[in-house]
Amino acid sequence: LRIARITRLFKIIRIARIIKFVRALRTMVYQLMSTAQPLLWAGVLLCLIIYVFAIVFVQVTLVHASTGGKISPELKEHWSNLPRCMYSLLLSVTNGISWAELAVPLNSMGPVPVLLFIAYIAIVQFAVLNILTGVF
Repeated sequence: LRIARITRLFKIIRIARIIKFVRALRTMVYQLMSTAQPLLWAGVLLCLIIYVFAIVFVQVTLVHASTGGKISPELKEHWSNLPRCMYSLLLSVTNGISWAELAVPLNSMGPVPVLLFIAYIAIVQFAVLNILTGVF
């Protein structure tokens, strides 16, 4: 077991020596490592925005349900609890699901949730993801 670990260590050292000789590769690895921290913070910002909007959408859905509003299966599937809502919001900005597919159930609760959803898409797509692209 110890011999296997030593062998792996020598392989890593050999790879490190090769990287030292390839200047362009070393520069790219250095740049990648230097963008790790800003990339992490941009990801945290994206998660916080998704979390805040998910709380708003779940709250609006629960208020709609408590006032006797009809809850469609699509509304329940995407907007009924916080984890599902966060997942739906993430899918909406990463092209995992169509925006219209998520906005139609919101439209049954009135125009305000649809406008909030449009604001979410605008904020995340045009601001956060462009910053993320610029950082990385």
